[in-house]
Amino acid sequence: MKILALDDEKIALEGLVHAIGEAEPSAEVYSFRKASEALEFYRSNICDVVFLDVQLRNMSGVEIAKEMKLINPAVNIIFATGYGDYREDALDMHVSGYLMKPITTKKVRKELDYLRYPVVQASRKRVMVRTFGNFEIYVDGNPVTFKYDKTKEMFAYLVDRNGAYCTNAEIMAALWQNDQHASYLSNMKKDMSDTLKTLKCDDIVENTRGKSRVCIEKIECDYFDWCQGKLYAINKYRGEYMAQYSWAEFTNGELSKDRQAKRKWGGVKRIMFDRQSIHVALLLWGAIFCLIAAYCMFISSTFDKEKRRWLICFLSGSALLLVSDTFAWGYRGAAGKTAAVMVRVSNFGAFILNDILLFFFHGYVCCYLFPEIGEWRKYLTKKYLKGSSVSKPEKIVQSVPRKRILAVYFITVFASVMTIISQFTHLYYYIDAENYYHRAPGHIISLLIPMCGMVLDLSLIIQYRKKLEKGIFIAMLSYLVLPFASAVVLIFYYGISLNDIALSISAILMFVTSTAEQNKNLARKEQEAANMRVSIMISQIRPHFMYNCLNTIYHLCDKDVELAKEAISDFLDYLKHILESVKRNTPVSFSEELEHVRAYLNLEKMRFDEDLNIRYDIEATEFLVPALSIQPLVENAVKHGICGKEDGGTLTLSTREKEDYFEIEVADDGIGFDPEQMPQDGKIHVGIQNVKQRLYAMCGASVEIKSKIGEGTIVTVHIPKDQRLQ
Repeated sequence: MKILALDDEKIALEGLVHAIGEAEPSAEVYSFRKASEALEFYRSNICDVVFLDVQLRNMSGVEIAKEMKLINPAVNIIFATGYGDYREDALDMHVSGYLMKPITTKKVRKELDYLRYPVVQASRKRVMVRTFGNFEIYVDGNPVTFKYDKTKEMFAYLVDRNGAYCTNAEIMAALWQNDQHASYLSNMKKDMSDTLKTLKCDDIVENTRGKSRVCIEKIECDYFDWCQGKLYAINKYRGEYMAQYSWAEFTNGELSKDRQAKRKWGGVKRIMFDRQSIHVALLLWGAIFCLIAAYCMFISSTFDKEKRRWLICFLSGSALLLVSDTFAWGYRGAAGKTAAVMVRVSNFGAFILNDILLFFFHGYVCCYLFPEIGEWRKYLTKKYLKGSSVSKPEKIVQSVPRKRILAVYFITVFASVMTIISQFTHLYYYIDAENYYHRAPGHIISLLIPMCGMVLDLSLIIQYRKKLEKGIFIAMLSYLVLPFASAVVLIFYYGISLNDIALSISAILMFVTSTAEQNKNLARKEQEAANMRVSIMISQIRPHFMYNCLNTIYHLCDKDVELAKEAISDFLDYLKHILESVKRNTPVSFSEELEHVRAYLNLEKMRFDEDLNIRYDIEATEFLVPALSIQPLVENAVKHGICGKEDGGTLTLSTREKEDYFEIEVADDGIGFDPEQMPQDGKIHVGIQNVKQRLYAMCGASVEIKSKIGEGTIVTVHIPKDQRLQ
């Protein structure tokens, strides 16, 4: 019986070993104080019983037990500890026993009598061979040393053939790639025979005329057990097989293909989850989260359009990058033409998408730090591409670091071009005949070029951090710091996509902080809308207008009582509509808004008489508009268009139903103005701007203003058909 004892306390370990020796004198006991040494020994020497302390200095005994169970599910684990808090964990793992210190001979004997898994002494073989990792041979637990290194390699080749006979020519072809070493081979066979005879195990190799083989039934070997589907051997394989011998790569490739093969344990089929499987799962979940975030951002209509566009591109690109990396790992080492194409396409996608994402991230950063650039770009697009006349924004201030901004864009384009070139020159990486990815000497360049752009972005974010909210600032820093740190690690090590995982974390963090900012902006806009309704009411109840109306009514009382009554009725309707509109946060029917407009124009008509002519051309009324949205346009036409003309003029209010929208037109033949040089007087045009914002926010409507000095002004409102009155 082989027993392993692990305890980091010297005296406790000595007491445990003494108790085991008295309880089972014939047992081979191996004691360790370091977990790493115990695991290394256990991997090469499968033990029947393991006495294990729960609380070790640098590693949990529970975790060690789990790893030992993976290597050999039938091992009897007995926790020997002073802690009673881990009994539930022990039961979940189906361990053999749980001893409380101090350990006595009687306690040990009782546990050995009631082991969960029986010990079959006859099944133990003297010769043990390890193939996963480096190749090693052990006899009675001790490593075997041959006179020649090539003798050990020859024995390894016989093991690789899994009990099949190998001719001398085959052995020489594998070891020297030719058959000109017959004398060497003869010396090696003699060396192997003499060494094994000395160790009294020469029966493990059969030599006949011109050929040899190993007797697999007399050797314990992880590779043989793998071929038989034993669970511990399947779990023990970590992607390396006889790593010191190049000819073993073919078998290693076959083993790699079966890394996700199904295994049996107790009659139940289970799927092996190794590092590659976990890695692929992490990448896929990251891609799913990024896609969900991109969709949420896409359906959001309240977020700033420019920022929203860049963030959607960034999140979608992140998802595509993670999917590409998933395929790169999934098809790694797979055979077939499909796998060859997929592993090349996916690796190229993973490389170039890293460069493209930096482009998207830089655009997103610039939207926050330098919004004036976006305004200038919109102006140029509308003026030169759409041909529409728009007001020119203020000149971009000199403090904007245009050179650094353009430099990052140039770096991303240059990095993408270099990635494309590397596909033909293998500058960054290459794919071998077995569809395995390998770094090339120039791989570091693929990391350093984007790093330059990241450093420039980092300088911009830090320099202009006062323009950013705390959450956005941290999220942007995470994209630069986390992938930057992982890129540094990847210069020296690769085997997991640290950069892509870090990038997905940053992408999700940016989405979360952007959503929080969006919610904050929505709350602020709701407050502004409430304040705006109050301000609109206050602005509509203008003392000067009320004074003029009441003055007109006062004089009408002596001249025409009926007309005075009519004026009072219109004045009451006018005030009533204004007061009720403050309570509304939803659109009203155009008919209701039209009544308010008529009441206002009736009062103005009484004041100006023949100097104000009013025409109504109403063809459509079955749609919705924000309360107090059309009356300010009409009032603006009367007050600043017609009243500015000595002889007065005509105001025309018309509505039309078009194919996709309803059209409202307010036209006057007043003095007009130059739209390119609209005066900023703080009153009129601020009010018109508020009307535009309310029409767009509540109805998705657009407002177009055309005016010419001396000829008049036409204001056209387009209301989408989805605002049709139900």
